[in-house]
Amino acid sequence: MLTGYYDRCREIIGRFGGATDKFIGDAVMGVWGAGASYEDDAERATRAALELVDMVEGLGGEIGMPG
Repeated sequence: MLTGYYDRCREIIGRFGGATDKFIGDAVMGVWGAGASYEDDAERATRAALELVDMVEGLGGEIGMPG
């Protein structure tokens, strides 16, 4: 279950231009602006965070643990 979660987190963070720094249990740390910074890094990080929340909700439904 965690492998699928990690893969999805990496994909979402990468799609918004961030880099996955580390996982600690089910926590994920993504960073923006480490290699190259852009004016909208904060906005892209926020959009990634919102999509991550939606992904977790959907993942719960997929594995039979809604809510």
